[in-house]
Amino acid sequence: MKYKTLYAAHEARMWLKTLIGAGLATAAFVAANPEIKDAAKEKVRNIKEKVKNKFKKKPIKIVVVDEEGKPV
Repeated sequence: MKYKTLYAAHEARMWLKTLIGAGLATAAFVAANPEIKDAAKEKVRNIKEKVKNKFKKKPIKIVVVDEEGKPV
């Protein structure tokens, strides 16, 4: 293996270690505090609702017009 490949694998492992550690610490903190847990649930619910509304299919409106351009 090339040094570049080994170094990239090492960096990826270090980033994952840092992110997973921070995530577990945050999860433990949120689980220990009911007020923060409720606020986090509400925030996640709001984000899901916004994403759902953003990608909701909108109806296509078709207007039939005559030769003069007036709606029928």
